[in-house]
Amino acid sequence: MAIYTLISLLLLVHQTYALVISSPEQLALWPTAEQVSQKKDDIPFRENSFPKKIAIIGSGITGASAASRLYEGFRVLAPADQQPTITVFERNPIIGGRITQAYVYDSMRLPVDTCAATFDSGDLCIAQSVMLTGLTLQQQSLARPRAGVGIWNGVNMVATEDEFRDAQTWSEFRQDKWSKRYGRSPSAFAPEVAQIRASLSLVLSRATPSLPFVLLPGNQNVSDEVETGGLTGYVRTFARKALPELFDNVEGQRFGDEIVNAGARERYFANGDELNVLEFILGFEDQRPSFVGEGNLRLVERLLKLATADVRLGTEVQKIETVDENDIRLTLVPTDGGVPTTEQFDTVILASSYSLSNITFEPPIQNSTDLEQNYLDSFVTHFTSTSRLNQTFFKRTETMPQNVFTTVGSNDTSSPPFLSLTLLRRQTPPDDLSRPVENLYKLVSREDVAFTDIEQYLEAPANITWSNVQPLPRSVPVQVGKNGQGCKPVLEHVEIAPGLFYAGAGEQVIASADFGCRSGVNAADLVLFAARS
Repeated sequence: MAIYTLISLLLLVHQTYALVISSPEQLALWPTAEQVSQKKDDIPFRENSFPKKIAIIGSGITGASAASRLYEGFRVLAPADQQPTITVFERNPIIGGRITQAYVYDSMRLPVDTCAATFDSGDLCIAQSVMLTGLTLQQQSLARPRAGVGIWNGVNMVATEDEFRDAQTWSEFRQDKWSKRYGRSPSAFAPEVAQIRASLSLVLSRATPSLPFVLLPGNQNVSDEVETGGLTGYVRTFARKALPELFDNVEGQRFGDEIVNAGARERYFANGDELNVLEFILGFEDQRPSFVGEGNLRLVERLLKLATADVRLGTEVQKIETVDENDIRLTLVPTDGGVPTTEQFDTVILASSYSLSNITFEPPIQNSTDLEQNYLDSFVTHFTSTSRLNQTFFKRTETMPQNVFTTVGSNDTSSPPFLSLTLLRRQTPPDDLSRPVENLYKLVSREDVAFTDIEQYLEAPANITWSNVQPLPRSVPVQVGKNGQGCKPVLEHVEIAPGLFYAGAGEQVIASADFGCRSGVNAADLVLFAARS
């Protein structure tokens, strides 16, 4: 799709997207546990004002972050004999929600994440959680040094870089090199993205919690706090004026198609016209992709253990009935077909997608359509091989990059068979250390890619020594709305019913693990704020 068509879908005249923070009563002004402890003696508490039982539905990064935050907060806020119990319900047989893993060479010691959510070195919520749990945060580029990135349109390589998102490569050399093909768009776009990223980090760190903020069409009543932070007006102005100016010419359109859209497809598993404005802007930015060295599941596991949560696996919440304040009843059904039971809680946090939960609410949730989310399916294939990517297949005469991002340009008749093909690391088979070091690749696609096709991507002989294919149904959150001109769900009102908080899965704004983490922390802070009040 042409970039100007993309922009027209995202940015209607007089209907630009803006970042909006929730109303003040929806913002939990909860600092750290230490700060809470310092103020504890100054707060008048009611007798038995703390919730006794808290339920969290969903054990992904959102639910685990909420549980950890609740435990940390109540540990310093409530007396020892008034500590609430935290129960986490997960319908799957293992923790993690929709986080899935493959095990390289079928070795439990070599996990690799297949989930769609991403994060980078600038995502503070994830970084802090990793530090809290004693795990390691690694930069993706360090695991595959100098592997290079190529942008492939299904026929030819249209661009190559040593490091696609390395901040240091936003240099005069790159700008001069790219100006020959893309005009002034790269040199103008890079500092704008850096400014938005910096402003985003500042706004997110100004108060805790930092969410929810949402992208909405039309003229919005932007809160004074966010205007003070400067991000809302900046993004709105940039989206309305700078984006069309940068892309509404031949060179700029090429830059949007080949570079910005390629970054969006790799980072979010989606085309640019399926994203909201913030995702589109941040799809190609100067941050380093990162990963938890021990895997995302280990991070979730440790957060839940730190929270001393009662985790009930294989248990699906069928109905949420709000009887009265501090009286929310959950109908629980074992996924193995057992007898439904009912359990009462004071507070409930829904830390999974509303659209994927299949939960009945009594009374019905008002404005529930604002919580609905559209999804696309995807497939993730991991494989190892002694071979590298085939420069003949990709029609590359120079050094072949080992990471291939794809794009569908405005004039291309072909459609690349995958979204991205990346080299994760080089791996020695654990069962025989004398074997040659092999390459571990990750291929992301909308459809299952046949292994006969994958073999063509590799130098002959392909020699695929191990593989794992995982379908990820309804894994990619995309914008919704009339005529494709809408946006993701509104999260201005996190407390969707008395004592019932909706944290989502962190994907209603941007498909990243850090937003999932922040969503969970935000919902927990609202619970803590209500208890403190």
